[in-house]
Amino acid sequence: SAAPPTMLRLILLVSALSGALGLRVDVAVLGAGPSGTAYASVLSEKHQLRVALVDPKLERPWPNNYGVWQSEWRALEEQLQLGLDSCLANRWSSTDVFVGGHFGQPWNKRKRLANAYGKVDRVALKSTLRERCAKAGVLTLATALDAEATAVSNVFDKNVAVDAEGTTLTLADGTELRATVVIDSTGFGSKLTRKADDSNLPPLGYQIAYGMEVEVNAVDDLATYVGPYDTSTMTLFDYRTNCFKDDGPSWDSDPVKYPTFMYAMPFERTGPGRRKVFFEETSLVATPPMTFEECKRRAYERLAFHGIEVYKVYDEEFCHIPMGGPLPEPGQRVVAVGAAAGVVHPATGYQLCRTLAGCGPVSAAIARELKDTSASSGTPAERASRAAYDALWTPENQRQRDFAVFGGDFLMQQDNAKLSGFFAGFFDLPEPYWTGFLAGWPGLPNNEMHESWQSRLLFGLKFFARMPNAVRFELMKTTVDSGLKYGVETFLRSVTPFFGEPRTYSSYVKRNEPVLPPQFPEGEVQTEDESAAPEAPKAVVADLIMPETRAMADA
Repeated sequence: SAAPPTMLRLILLVSALSGALGLRVDVAVLGAGPSGTAYASVLSEKHQLRVALVDPKLERPWPNNYGVWQSEWRALEEQLQLGLDSCLANRWSSTDVFVGGHFGQPWNKRKRLANAYGKVDRVALKSTLRERCAKAGVLTLATALDAEATAVSNVFDKNVAVDAEGTTLTLADGTELRATVVIDSTGFGSKLTRKADDSNLPPLGYQIAYGMEVEVNAVDDLATYVGPYDTSTMTLFDYRTNCFKDDGPSWDSDPVKYPTFMYAMPFERTGPGRRKVFFEETSLVATPPMTFEECKRRAYERLAFHGIEVYKVYDEEFCHIPMGGPLPEPGQRVVAVGAAAGVVHPATGYQLCRTLAGCGPVSAAIARELKDTSASSGTPAERASRAAYDALWTPENQRQRDFAVFGGDFLMQQDNAKLSGFFAGFFDLPEPYWTGFLAGWPGLPNNEMHESWQSRLLFGLKFFARMPNAVRFELMKTTVDSGLKYGVETFLRSVTPFFGEPRTYSSYVKRNEPVLPPQFPEGEVQTEDESAAPEAPKAVVADLIMPETRAMADA
């Protein structure tokens, strides 16, 4: 059917004005994955800001499968009120781990954790967040931004011009977008966010996984078990290596030296003695990264050993998650979030819940500064970017991340036996300690067990007491080696009161000094032809577009 007259007028108006004068918004969110879309929703709906969501592949399905602890998912819904309850496709009341075969433990040793797990319905999550964005009047632009940060803070090679009052983006389709704040949600490999010095950090780690949603045979007609995996629960990991033969052709084919684990989510029965399951063979963290080919080979070899035959492959997933590395450099006006900001857990690879947990405080900080007309220190654009980073990476949150970075560095150096002993001790801890570490972010359940140096030290001592002696030795060795390579300050400040605490992001910038490229006179910024920045689009453009968009969305 034909578009309503009001909609048609709006389409024509946007088309004409986007090319001729440009668009003005409070916040431009670059990247429309779960992180960017959630930020766009919260900023527009909760804080009544004018938001543009920019991504050349706006309608592309989100490719990754997300597993979450149900307690974290509930906590996020309480905080954000985004309708997350309806976005879990599958739920399990408990989880299993297999870490037997070492330190006197039998191969078939199973530990059941009374912690509910869930698989996110990524289609429903995207639909829910996008619907909320539409109702709140978020402007969606299916185009790209071709730009890259240079060696000078807030100077880009092209298409981005920063001044004291905001940022002008020239998008690939010719649209000129003027935003007071720009949020970078384009992922770890972002070209828009500069990273801080990483000379005192361990090398970047990588989580690599090959996943497949398949139909397989079960042990019995009711499909209560698929091989050793109980289909009433999900298997968080199976680290056993007795299923492998060390005969692979690649450098990483030794399953003891380069360990992987199986992750299994059982779904519905597909017939007598058959069930659909999502299996994923995962290298937790390693550098250099394991190959997808090796993960896939091990997945099929593991299933064959357990008598599991794959009848049909519905979907495959190739997961590549960089972990650790430096945080965003201070002084930037582009606000990085999600993986672009280093939010991925450096020791586990968990990201989605951590990103969503940061969304509320960061969005509130941005909105507060943009709406504060009484502040005398800096412009709203300058204050908002600093406040956003201060909310995302508080000094204590930076220290907690330092502790997790050390953990990731330790894990990537261990063989299968040491990892099995490590996790046997880890899950022997009282539940609040290990769940708090896996969450590792303010606002998520049991994070209070890790959010001060005292609590992290207590966690470490309790954990150390439960480790096998061989793992204790490796942990002490890693502590010494890491201190010699990268310095002791970063790790020790995470578990002691010494060496001070990390600085806030706002402390790096003088409050009354505009964040402008230093090589240009005040009031000018670098553009493609090195001329003065174009005049910001007139507010009448927003007055013509945004209110009507909101009214139509509410209708």
